[in-house]
Amino acid sequence: MIIPTKNIVLAGGLGNQLFQWAYGHKATIDGNQTKFNLVCERRIVWNERPYGLNDLEKSCKHVRYIYRSDLPRKLGTIRRYTHIAKFRSLAWIAKKVGVSLEKAEFSNLGSDLGSASRFLLGYWQNASYFEPNKDVLFTELNEALSRVPAIDRLEGIGNFLAIHVRRGDYLELGSSFGILSEDYYVDTFLRFSRSNRAVVIFSDDFDAALALAKRLGTDLYFGPSEATPWQVLKYLGSSEICITANSSLSWWGGWICEKRGGVAIVPEPWFRDLRVPRGTLQFQGATVSTSDWIDL
Repeated sequence: MIIPTKNIVLAGGLGNQLFQWAYGHKATIDGNQTKFNLVCERRIVWNERPYGLNDLEKSCKHVRYIYRSDLPRKLGTIRRYTHIAKFRSLAWIAKKVGVSLEKAEFSNLGSDLGSASRFLLGYWQNASYFEPNKDVLFTELNEALSRVPAIDRLEGIGNFLAIHVRRGDYLELGSSFGILSEDYYVDTFLRFSRSNRAVVIFSDDFDAALALAKRLGTDLYFGPSEATPWQVLKYLGSSEICITANSSLSWWGGWICEKRGGVAIVPEPWFRDLRVPRGTLQFQGATVSTSDWIDL
């Protein structure tokens, strides 16, 4: 059965949007299609974050990008909910208007790809989704990253160790998502660092980057105004050793690093107090380091 082209409704920041883009490849193959659509409204995605996939538009041959001046009215109700989980209790309404929700967060259950489901809404954060298409995803991401401008201070840096520190809205989600402590990064660095390697720190919180930089003795630290999300992804992925945070952007940086032959070190468990099966977000080849959380 040939299933109509699917519309993936974008949500979240760049890391989340990349998970949705990747799931589009799976939905396309499962539906016997060659193309899928990524949908956002006026370049603002579902939960009021900016559209972040510009750099993939030239390298991905499987997706059509649609910037609708007005999303279909049937999606208006869904957009009023800040979390997909809140809408799941009304999933029968979604199905009635042709919207298929992710069956369970962080699972590998996917969504209903039946012909009535024109719009797919979810985050689809599970490493198993990418195994059949990992080489395609890697090739397309590499091409996109090659067009991302370098950071002047990192020109000609050679081999380096990269660290990503996630704060931002995690400060409001610390009891569930968890915020990795400064000691976690220091201890992981001491376990895996190698001599004569520059250390580069990226964070969405300048003060957190500065504090960690002082402890590790590096002057190469960058807050959100010094590096774009694509630049962070570029350098995490090109590092010799990548120490990730428990964020979606970090996940992609570590995944690219490992695919390029580097060492990706990820926290385990990934979240502090979410009922996520152990290893759900671990990708093949990743090295784990035991999480240590900040108590808020």
